[in-house]
Amino acid sequence: MKLLRNFLISCVLAVTMTAGAPVRDATAQAFAEIGTGYIVANYNSLVTTYLLSQPPDSRPPKNVDGYARIFACPLVMEYYKNEFEWRKVRDNMNMSINRLDREYFSYYEFSGSVDLDPYDFEKEIFPLNVNATLQGVRLLNMFRYSTQSQRGEKNCAHAFNKGQQFIAAHLPTSFSVRLPTAINFKEIAMTPKEAERFVNTVMPHDKTNTRKVHIRFRVRLDAIADTRISGTIQEEVIFNGQLLEMDVFADKELTQHMTKIEL
Repeated sequence: MKLLRNFLISCVLAVTMTAGAPVRDATAQAFAEIGTGYIVANYNSLVTTYLLSQPPDSRPPKNVDGYARIFACPLVMEYYKNEFEWRKVRDNMNMSINRLDREYFSYYEFSGSVDLDPYDFEKEIFPLNVNATLQGVRLLNMFRYSTQSQRGEKNCAHAFNKGQQFIAAHLPTSFSVRLPTAINFKEIAMTPKEAERFVNTVMPHDKTNTRKVHIRFRVRLDAIADTRISGTIQEEVIFNGQLLEMDVFADKELTQHMTKIEL
């Protein structure tokens, strides 16, 4: 039994390092100092960043248990209901988290959409719709887990009674980044020729006559700034962070690059 436990725990490190979503254009966008690109914001990686941002000796046991739910469900299934055995597993799990590279889990990218009003020929810009302007924005949500998805098989929900099946019983379910300075973004400059090409590519909304574009944010996460509870047990983690890049794309898949926003 001990050999099995140690073997499974030794696998956690390797599993965690490959748990994030694929890194886009890793070669072209690599950071020389860390040897990787940006992780597309996803729950498993953000949970790892959160745990690595906590002092190892004061990580809440429930958070380590949640980490085990995601990355080592067989351990949970076998040992969780024996509190003495599980305490040993939890201690080993916590040590395995300490061996992860915090710098790797610092650089993220995520996207959101905004609507553009019709092209202004005089100013040669696409104004952002009045309901979409990013004026004075300092807090950006990177990921929010829907309640319906939290108790799926991938979160080892079947190992728990009804009250603890939701991953929110053990871990935060929303992650945001707080920027040191506000974003003020209200228009996209574009030549008439470029604007015409965009207009011919993206159809306007039938009722509002706006066109949707997608903004990719690239950030570096620093220390935890705050945690807060929304609803009953839904916890949100807010990181301090730096906005490194903002790019605008014509498509949700982020393949049709339009322009880079100067920060």
